[in-house]
Amino acid sequence: DPQQADKEKERIKRMRCSDFVWEWNLLRDEAGDGAATEFMPRIATSMYAAMRTEAGEYVDVKIWKAASKALRESADRCEQSPGAPFWDGVFKGVLDEAVPK
Repeated sequence: DPQQADKEKERIKRMRCSDFVWEWNLLRDEAGDGAATEFMPRIATSMYAAMRTEAGEYVDVKIWKAASKALRESADRCEQSPGAPFWDGVFKGVLDEAVPK
């Protein structure tokens, strides 16, 4: 549902690290290694891929390969800074490191 995806994108942009860690831990408890394919992580990764594509970069495959590890790394970093913004403060930077420009 496109409307649900748009709402999720807005929610992800507003998330603090504490929100992400809480949700990530729930997803990991339920989905284990498949947590990166759940709705919120998948939408966050697709947002990042779209951002890079709009910038004229064609790194889609590399982003999806790096996503699972980047989400785990984001959770680790977020635990250190629970008040930091998840999307702008942590996740984009982690993926920028994982998939250099």
